[in-house]
Amino acid sequence: MLDWGQMSIPGKLPGLEVLKLGDNAFVGERWVTPDGGFVQLSVLQIGKTNLVH
Repeated sequence: MLDWGQMSIPGKLPGLEVLKLGDNAFVGERWVTPDGGFVQLSVLQIGKTNLVH
């Protein structure tokens, strides 16, 4: 259970194409993606979370 702020780390991976997050992998209601992050991402799967924004 990490804060959504920690998602800036995988967001910087240049070849990341698929990201699957299990239930409650991250906590918090807001996720702000980094500028220039997740440039190759084509699949995003988010399990159960309290994410709102």
